[in-house]
Amino acid sequence: MEIKKKTNLDVNVVDCFFARTLPERPEFLQIYYFCEVTGESKKPKAMEKFKEIKWIKPTEVEKHFTTSIDPVVMEFLGALEKGEI
Repeated sequence: MEIKKKTNLDVNVVDCFFARTLPERPEFLQIYYFCEVTGESKKPKAMEKFKEIKWIKPTEVEKHFTTSIDPVVMEFLGALEKGEI
């Protein structure tokens, strides 16, 4: 539901593959989901407080995060980019 409100995309959650608290912000819990875009609308649209949404290669995510990214997540994204997932 939140993804639809923020991006106008319908998604199917395939898996919850990782969760952690941030070392720099231990009061936050990050949960990582692997999702597939479903439905007719496959072009994201910035909604609510978002200014821009764009597709990036999985391993480029570090360039766009302002917090640290766990090595487990980067390993998952690397395998995804290689087509191993």
